[in-house]
Amino acid sequence: MLNGHMFKTVFLVLVLGIVGMNSFTYGEAVASLNDTTPSFVVYYGVIEEENIDVIASYDVAVVEPKGTTKAINEAIRAQDTEVFGYLSVMQVEYFDDFKLSAMTDEDFMMENGKKMVREKSGNFIGDMRSDNYREMLIDVIEDRIIDKGYDGVFLDTVSYVSRFDDETNAALEAGFIEFVKTVKKRHPELKIFQNRGFDVYLAGSSQYVDYLLYENFMTERINKYNYYKELVNNLNVAADASKGKIFALSMQDELANLNSASHLDWSYYYTEYETFYTEIPNAAPTYVAIN
Repeated sequence: MLNGHMFKTVFLVLVLGIVGMNSFTYGEAVASLNDTTPSFVVYYGVIEEENIDVIASYDVAVVEPKGTTKAINEAIRAQDTEVFGYLSVMQVEYFDDFKLSAMTDEDFMMENGKKMVREKSGNFIGDMRSDNYREMLIDVIEDRIIDKGYDGVFLDTVSYVSRFDDETNAALEAGFIEFVKTVKKRHPELKIFQNRGFDVYLAGSSQYVDYLLYENFMTERINKYNYYKELVNNLNVAADASKGKIFALSMQDELANLNSASHLDWSYYYTEYETFYTEIPNAAPTYVAIN
């Protein structure tokens, strides 16, 4: 199913958690011009049995573990779709009691003597330099990803390992590389799908990562700035060396980005919105605390 099959065009729905109601807006998943690359979809809502075929119409699906069961995952995989479960690796959700209960003060990034908090979301920032923090994340992978029958784990918020001073970045990136290396060593059958984090990908995580997502892919930047031209080239070199695949996702300039991704032999996905859902009518969002 992965190679040589016609891609399916499916409309997407963004479910916004507004108190007392849901509102819906729509985007579109676009077929690639190059039919040798896998189609992919991202959906963070609840998947019921009647929705399985929608998700399984893609080659690769990234879903929210709170929105699926092991049986649902196995049913999707039975149609030759690779299923990846979402995991935030640097942002620690303020409502994730499991993560927080397993962490000590040394597992948080600190700012002015206090735990660093992302103002917009209220989430904490974890410290990838900590052995305990990395072990906690592996425990989460084993509990929420492996035990629920996923093909792999989708690692989000990776870019935070490169948002500090040079010395801190180098240590955080080394910690992240050690983390994915350990995951692969303990669970070689589990695939790893990394979202952005280009610096650490080029620094060595590409050796252990199967797929890389270039979220917010922009042809305009590549055409205008040498930095992005060199970045795209370096990402391809690293992916080729490790036999990895690169996926591109954009929220504007659909056709230009589709053309560029196809020439790069990257899978392409388009939506107008920052959170991505497949159209599943009346599907429930998953904005609930993790037990």
